[in-house]
Amino acid sequence: FGLPSESPVSRMLLETNALTKNQAVACLGRAVHTSVARRLVATLMSRGLIVAGMRYGSIFSGIDTFAAGLEAEFGSEWTYAFASECDGTTRKALLTAWGAKGLAGSHCHEDGRSDGAVNEERVDLVVITGNCESHSRRNHNRNARDQHTSLKDIWAALGYVRKQSPKAVIVENVTDASSVSAITGLLGRLAGYSLERGMLDPRDVADMPVARERMFWLLVR
Repeated sequence: FGLPSESPVSRMLLETNALTKNQAVACLGRAVHTSVARRLVATLMSRGLIVAGMRYGSIFSGIDTFAAGLEAEFGSEWTYAFASECDGTTRKALLTAWGAKGLAGSHCHEDGRSDGAVNEERVDLVVITGNCESHSRRNHNRNARDQHTSLKDIWAALGYVRKQSPKAVIVENVTDASSVSAITGLLGRLAGYSLERGMLDPRDVADMPVARERMFWLLVR
């Protein structure tokens, strides 16, 4: 999965009992491939959008392998300000991995759409990785109602962006047309941001033997 052995996520997975093997695999299955995260971080660095002392937040966090890419590419001069994860076991694993980077339980929310999450402090970079199951081609039971609910959740989580105006925002989801066009439309409604999007795959980004095409949107204030 592109995780360096010294990554806080690797240490959490291999050196603690925070997750069972099955839980760990499930978390990775929903995560951003770390090599792709590193490519995005390198892009942000080259544009001067993240600098030493930056503050980071995530919404729909999982165990946050994007933060693992940030740590690997950028180094240690950043602080994990807040996160949100609905599953209690995964949330504890997230805190186990990233507590040393500043992530506190009081700023690790159960619901990224809640008032507490939306009113978190302004950060330099926030990453939003909404649930993609309702849009995935592998989900043979997908339907318009579930897709609509998923998009409503993403728009609600974007309440943080609308209120706090972080410097940069990265949104990730599957490449299915039902999600790409709709999410692009939602993000286009955010005032004061330029918007780019592109498909990234670990096979192309880092010559990894993993087929994992995902769409990424980058918003810069």
